[in-house]
Amino acid sequence: MVKIRKRVVSIITAGICAFSVLSGTAPLSLSAFAEETEKTFDGLHNLTDEVHSDFHTVNETEVKDKLEEVFEKACGKDFDAITYGDLQRITSLNLSKMELEDIPLCIKYMVNLRSLDLSHNNLQNENNVLTLNLSALKKLDYLNVSYNYLSKVPSWYVLDGIDKKYIDHNLLSGDDQRSIKAQTPVYYFMDGEKIEVDEFKEKVLADICFDDGSDLPEFLYNPDDYPADQPLQINTDELESKLNENSCVTITESYVPVSVKVQLFNNANNANTKTEIKVYLLDGSSPTTAKARLNTLLSEVENLDKTLYTERSWTNFENAQKTAQAIAEYPNSEAEMLKTALEQLDAAHHSLVLGIDQDTKKVLTDLTSVGKTYKEEDYTPSSWSDLQKALDKIAEISSDANATLSSAKIAILSFQNSQKGLEKTKLAVPSVIPKSSFEAIFGEDRTVSAKGTTRSGRTYDWKFLGTKVTAPADFNPEITDTPTGEDAIMLESGRAGGYIAFSTTQSGAFAGTGTLTMNVSDKLGDGTYYYYKWNTSGSLIGEVAVKNGNLSVDVSEGGTYYVSNVLQKFELVADKLEIDTAKRSVIVPLCSGYNVANFKKLFKYGSSVSVYDADGKPVSSTARMKTGMKVSAPKGEEYAVTVMGDVNNDGYVNSTDALEVLKNFLSDGGTSQFGVGVTGINVADVNSDGKMNALDSLLILKAFLE
Repeated sequence: MVKIRKRVVSIITAGICAFSVLSGTAPLSLSAFAEETEKTFDGLHNLTDEVHSDFHTVNETEVKDKLEEVFEKACGKDFDAITYGDLQRITSLNLSKMELEDIPLCIKYMVNLRSLDLSHNNLQNENNVLTLNLSALKKLDYLNVSYNYLSKVPSWYVLDGIDKKYIDHNLLSGDDQRSIKAQTPVYYFMDGEKIEVDEFKEKVLADICFDDGSDLPEFLYNPDDYPADQPLQINTDELESKLNENSCVTITESYVPVSVKVQLFNNANNANTKTEIKVYLLDGSSPTTAKARLNTLLSEVENLDKTLYTERSWTNFENAQKTAQAIAEYPNSEAEMLKTALEQLDAAHHSLVLGIDQDTKKVLTDLTSVGKTYKEEDYTPSSWSDLQKALDKIAEISSDANATLSSAKIAILSFQNSQKGLEKTKLAVPSVIPKSSFEAIFGEDRTVSAKGTTRSGRTYDWKFLGTKVTAPADFNPEITDTPTGEDAIMLESGRAGGYIAFSTTQSGAFAGTGTLTMNVSDKLGDGTYYYYKWNTSGSLIGEVAVKNGNLSVDVSEGGTYYVSNVLQKFELVADKLEIDTAKRSVIVPLCSGYNVANFKKLFKYGSSVSVYDADGKPVSSTARMKTGMKVSAPKGEEYAVTVMGDVNNDGYVNSTDALEVLKNFLSDGGTSQFGVGVTGINVADVNSDGKMNALDSLLILKAFLE
């Protein structure tokens, strides 16, 4: 809920409300008075912003909104309508577990307050906590500020007349208070070992906890940095005095203890807010000191929880740990052996990768359950696809023992984003066109039509012209633009953005040929494209145009179709060639011959036709076409080529070929198998009469001369 902020001026002007009572007029609301004041007294404009802070704390907006809800509940009205008199009538206020870092100042106006609970918050001796004035709360008899982080007793806590008050589990001196401790009170470093002081402070910082083992709240320190003004301070002066200019330990003795002191709130007199860590600097040259360092690291890592890390990183760590343990327990281990074990264990420890914890696993499981509650038909295909990809990733990570915590968080975020991105379907299914409608226009220059919208919001319409109706029957005009097998179509078409696919709900032959017009502006620009029927031999139907973002295609039978800007599989078609689909052969009729470039021009869509030599290798565009070569359309069958009249197979039909035919005819009367091509056709028999004779020779010579 969005709150209006300039609304509490009257809190500091009690006399105005009193005047309202004395004069018999209704008291102004806070927001109403703020508006009236701004109209009348421009000088108070800035004061409205200043005073509204009395209702709020330094916390983020979420906590501030919670506070407003508490005040609304206490006063029994909307926040904008709360008056000064409403605050006076409040007798009990529970602000426990609100994550407050300071106290809203408006409490000082609740003069009839009897019970105030501020426990289990994040109060510390900063902001307004020490300076708050509650002297006007004469009736207060219950005050609870326990379970906070106070290091000093606020003056308002010791007010006279409060019978029941609690301040336990803070950071004060005495019993029933929190205190801090170091979980690893002893560290060891060897002579020559480099110590990055800030990194060491980070390590100590992460190791400090309360005496009950609970972590320090982040507002007491910055886990990503070490600012000088944060409440938690670490004094490493004594340690730094033992480091050289390269930050390496340098000692002359074999065993040097130094102290690192940790203090909360800079209160040296309070034992609860400080702890001390011992750091031992070892010369490392003796097995005794090396073993001490190794044993310390072994003790630090012995209680690590296997379930928190990925399986692979834990296996590496566990192997290093077992090796180090064995070397530490071996009585005759040398210093170098111990140092090597130490280095390997330390490296394996730092290489541990956080895996998916139980809480995160539960989140992944819950999200999977949530994902199953959505129904595909309710959402657009693209947004549904994004959701499914996110769910697939969650399933993959959930079953992977080596999945990292960071990858799980990314998967969770991806799912949440796909949830936000879900778009409701805009599906509009057209009604069936009945047989009677087709019968009514049969053979006439009239049309029947139907319009619809796909789940993704693509509009389309059908038109059937009576002269193209062949067999009147009921027709279901619904189509889908996310057909089964679209992944294969995408691979076939060669690019995701260069095609549009659709399937008809109607199967089999239609009542006639209908024209389907569909808006494809999101996929295809205006221009010419290739039109296919999917999953059939020779699927290319022809070329179609997109104009003004609309595609129009003729459809006469049910199935899946697609339009692409990439030329795909098609049957070889050429008017000047004899193409035998059954025999997979192409016969070049008698002519002077072709080079490859001119030969390809004979085919429809010839630029996409490929030509290979007899060994299956591509040939250049200037090479001559010869018998035995092969030709194919994209992803189509290869056809063997026979060039009629080229009896010596040099790519030319000329007088040499005519002479060869004549010589063979004169020698054996044309009965030899001279000139037989790869498909069994005799290239010398150019008139196809089954003989090789002078007439064939004459025809070849004529073709050459022409």
